[in-house]
Amino acid sequence: MVFSVAVLAVPVAMRRTRTRLWRHTVQPVGRVHGRITPEGIEWNTDRSTTRWEWARFVEVQRVGDLASASCAPRSAFYFPRSSFESDGRWTAFDTAIAACAAR
Repeated sequence: MVFSVAVLAVPVAMRRTRTRLWRHTVQPVGRVHGRITPEGIEWNTDRSTTRWEWARFVEVQRVGDLASASCAPRSAFYFPRSSFESDGRWTAFDTAIAACAAR
C-alpha cells in the first residue's frame, strides 16, 4: 500500500516541480522594439537588450514585405513590414539589410 502511494506521488511531484520552474522562467513579456544602426541591430524587450553586429549575420533574405536575417543555421530574425511604424522606416531598414546582404 505504501509503495503504491509513493509510485502515484512521484508523477504529481514532478508535474508540480515543472510547473513551478516554468512560472519562474523569465518570459519576454511586453513590447519588443529595436533600432537599426550602422553597427547592426539592437533588440530590446522590457527585460533585456541585445546587440547583433552586421558581421554576425551569415544570410539575409528579402521577399516582398518580409526580411529575414540568420546568425546561425537554426537562428533567424524575421522582420515583417507590418512591424514598422512608417514606410520611411521600412525603406531605411530595407536599405540597411540590403547592404548587409551584399557583403
